[in-house]
Amino acid sequence: MLDKRGIKYANNFKGNIISIQSSHLSGNFYFKVKSTLSLFIGLIQSIFYIVKIIPRHCISFGSYASFTPLLISIFFKFIKKIDIHIHEQNSVMGKVNLFFLPYSNNVFTNFELIDNIKKEFHHKTYHVGLPSLSKNKILFDKLDINKEKIIIFIYGGSQGS
Repeated sequence: MLDKRGIKYANNFKGNIISIQSSHLSGNFYFKVKSTLSLFIGLIQSIFYIVKIIPRHCISFGSYASFTPLLISIFFKFIKKIDIHIHEQNSVMGKVNLFFLPYSNNVFTNFELIDNIKKEFHHKTYHVGLPSLSKNKILFDKLDINKEKIIIFIYGGSQGS
C-alpha cells in the first residue's frame, strides 16, 4: 500500500500496487479538515484491502501514510494473527513507528542505537544497517538459495533516507 507520494517511485515494481489516501495534520484549519477527511478515506481503504488480502505480515516503514494500514493491522493482529514489523531508517524513531512499537513483533534499524526507543522494547530491535552493494554481493554469493522458492525483498523509507 502506498500513498500518492510513493506511487511516483513505484513504476518499476512488478507486484500489485494499492494506492490509499493519506495526509499529515499540520497546516491551517482548512488543511487540517481536508487532511482528516483524507485520513478517514484512507482508513476505509485500508480496511477494505486488508480484509480482502488478509496478510500474515505487515511491514511498515513509518510516516503518516502508514498510520491507517497499521491501525487496521493491529485490529487483525488479535483476530487473524498478523505479525507487524517496523523498519526505522533514522537515528531517532518517528512518531508513527513509536506509536505502533508496543504492537510490533520486531523493529529493524539502520543504526545500532535509536535514541528514543525505551529499554523495554530493545529486545525487539535488529540492526540491519544500510544497504551496501559490495557487502550484499558477497553475502548473496554465500547464500544457498533455492531457485524454486519465491524470494521477496522490500526496502523503502522516508524521502530523506
